Amino acid sequence: MWLGLVCAAPAVLAGCAGLMLPRTLSLDADELQRLIERRFPIERRLLEVLEVNLSAPRLRLLPDVNRLAAIVDIGTRDRLFGGSWRGRLDFEAALRFDAAGLSLRLTQVRVRDFSLDTAASGLRAQAERLGAALVERVLEDLVVYRLPPERSDALRRAGLVPGAVTVTARGVDVTLVPVAR
Repeated sequence: MWLGLVCAAPAVLAGCAGLMLPRTLSLDADELQRLIERRFPIERRLLEVLEVNLSAPRLRLLPDVNRLAAIVDIGTRDRLFGGSWRGRLDFEAALRFDAAGLSLRLTQVRVRDFSLDTAASGLRAQAERLGAALVERVLEDLVVYRLPPERSDALRRAGLVPGAVTVTARGVDVTLVPVAR
């Protein structure tokens, strides 16, 4: 009988460890702002013609639609003709947890407003439409947060994986659910 209890003790302790972990990973609004800021500036060359620089993100939570929004400064430079423009980009995105990369990422990025401060009015409308479509591609799948290895190991040992991602008025909650067996 004692042998059975001694053999069962590690399994019981491992099960209890899972009960001690919180069932939600929470990131408050200030932490999210800091995490987003670390990903900027973003510099990309688009279509080998435009150099785009996104900087200074200002994050907003949209809990009613389970999304984040941000306004970022944008600078562009035309590599062919040497023109440059500055402006502002307002976008929103849903969040998803990527189990393979152990990361929280932007998804379903939609540009709400994209405006350039300088450009001939005829070019401005075309540049803004093209820019909005291209910027959505740049921001899609952007990593917001990566689970630290020690946290990932603790979750794995507890038999938990990240599940649903919910934007709240306070920040973002990632529900931790038991591993499907």
